Amino acid sequence: LEDDYILPLDSRHIGLKGCVSLIAANVGKDASEEEIGVIFDELDELFPSERVWLQAERYRALAGCHEGYGREDPSQALSCYKQALSIWQKYSQDS
Repeated sequence: LEDDYILPLDSRHIGLKGCVSLIAANVGKDASEEEIGVIFDELDELFPSERVWLQAERYRALAGCHEGYGREDPSQALSCYKQALSIWQKYSQDS
């Protein structure tokens, strides 16, 4: 991530939540559903105690995938965003 244009030079060390948030916000635009699945399956294996919010971020990335260039599927994107929001709302009080 050191050379990634997304991160400012003074923020080279960010936590898991920050990295996953960047992935979810950006990867869906260029990745397929299968590629997103592989990324989040690996994250689930590496961080099993974080599965719930990782699932919300997976849906967020999938929504971006359905909004991606040439793959616009608003109903599918909206469905994924709703699933992500539903998960976040259940755990809104959990830090």
